[in-house]
Amino acid sequence: MAEKKKIVSFILILVCHVSIIAILAVIINKSNQTENGKFEIIYYFSKIITIKNIVSNNHNSEVINDFTSTGEASGLTTSYKGYLKLIDKDGCIQGYKPCGILDTLGHKLCIDEIFECPINSMKVDAIQRTDNYVAKNYLYAPLSNTTNNYRFFFSKSYEEGNVGVIIVKSKDDPTYLTN
Repeated sequence: MAEKKKIVSFILILVCHVSIIAILAVIINKSNQTENGKFEIIYYFSKIITIKNIVSNNHNSEVINDFTSTGEASGLTTSYKGYLKLIDKDGCIQGYKPCGILDTLGHKLCIDEIFECPINSMKVDAIQRTDNYVAKNYLYAPLSNTTNNYRFFFSKSYEEGNVGVIIVKSKDDPTYLTN
């Protein structure tokens, strides 16, 4: 059975690579070698590289488990595929508990019942609200480059919360830009 899975995986990877090469060949062939055609090729290649990096980063990210007193994040080392193997049609497989939402598809993050859940809720808010967050099972840690009078709060108590894998400081929501 494992042999069949390896063969199927190899065939799928081969089909993906052949498809990408075919698409790139069509793009190169379609665009004539004028100045605009050269920029069009660069545009398409940059989009392909961007998507490849997004997928790679998502699959190589670690679920944030805790923060040190200096604000450094520590993560769980299991891979995304490993987490998906712990899910069945009813939720988590036997011996595991749900600890948050793993991805944008709504898959549950399942963690061994003997372990504490990783961080599944994060917020940055005014320091004056610290008591409110502590009363709701939040902890706090220093986070570099936060605005004065603001604090980073996190909790491991929200089963329906999104599991944290990366922190991006921005005034705007991150976006994927195209024409």
